[in-house]
Amino acid sequence: MNFKLQLRERKTYVTYNPIFVFSKPSGSSLLMNSFPNSSLGDGYIFAVLPKSAINGKKFKITWEGTASGANASFMVLIYDGIYDRKSNTDFPTNDNPWLPTKGAGLLQTLFFRTAAFGIVTETATININTATLEYVTLFVWMDDGYISRNFSLTIYYLGILEQDNEVLFLADLAGTLTIELTGTYSDYGIIGSGDILLFPLAFLKRCAGTGYNCFMRAYLKAKNLGYVPLKLPDGTPF
Repeated sequence: MNFKLQLRERKTYVTYNPIFVFSKPSGSSLLMNSFPNSSLGDGYIFAVLPKSAINGKKFKITWEGTASGANASFMVLIYDGIYDRKSNTDFPTNDNPWLPTKGAGLLQTLFFRTAAFGIVTETATININTATLEYVTLFVWMDDGYISRNFSLTIYYLGILEQDNEVLFLADLAGTLTIELTGTYSDYGIIGSGDILLFPLAFLKRCAGTGYNCFMRAYLKAKNLGYVPLKLPDGTPF
């Protein structure tokens, strides 16, 4: 099942401003660039995912980071709760590089790099047992902490897999890139087709072979979580 990625720029320094630009250097990749030299701040590429569907699964990313000097951070982190690209509460302008926490806060650091790196494919098992909320947010995060340097991060593949490598959720990097707000220090957008919030497929999988009543209970639980639209396990809209 494909899903959209949300994009966000954030001002994290009182006296400096971010200039983060999102673009597609190829048909199936996404570039986040902090440029020119005067740019300073954070940029995020992220997805909201159901805790029950991804805990214990395998995260896989193919990515690349460039840096013309020190003070760059390239991270993949999972936070408890739902973060919205349009929310200035979720992405406040302040002098704190870390995001406001929800639920149990930072759940897992999957990868953390502090220097440039070539194209690499990495995997890690998702362990978010400490989450207290129904949904979590997975961030690919770049921090530009040096006023006279240029940094960029490119994603070529991002997915959630079963441990046997069956693909469960796949970021649609080949989809349309839409920058919804520009010309500010809090620009945001989306890329790809699919949904922002994914229906917890685990609910429906538990119903296999048990009939209509179980399916309806799963349907009602999803509605109570505020998920719209619903999808069947094969991705068909319901």
